[in-house]
Amino acid sequence: AGRGNFTPNAEFNIAIDPEAAAKVFHSGLEIGMCGLDVTNRALLAADYLATLPTLNQTGKMLHALFSHYRSGSMSSGLRMHDLCAIAWLARPELFTLQPCFVAVETQGTWTAGTTVVDIEGRLGQPANAQVALDIDVEGFQRCA
Repeated sequence: AGRGNFTPNAEFNIAIDPEAAAKVFHSGLEIGMCGLDVTNRALLAADYLATLPTLNQTGKMLHALFSHYRSGSMSSGLRMHDLCAIAWLARPELFTLQPCFVAVETQGTWTAGTTVVDIEGRLGQPANAQVALDIDVEGFQRCA
């Protein structure tokens, strides 16, 4: 529901195939959307990451994998975008959700791939997605 990471407005996955994303949002399926404005806050802090190798073999493996992760750094923390999908399924109460109408811009020269999230209902369209507007960061970090 905010800025992009591929273009100024579009998130990578949507921008790569905006036509497919538009079809999904208009499919009638139950959709949950957790955008970069929320997943950028899902941070594993540096002090937590430093403890991983001391926990067990799995911790050592995760530490080694995370040291190559591209969304942050081991010293500043890692933004765990994809882990939010698992957190949503396991602990949906971590997210503040709002039903919204979401459309995907498919034609704009500068805006193709932009998700248009009508948070205030100005377009008068029925909601087609549950949109995460916030995450309980401390709760996320406790369960990560």
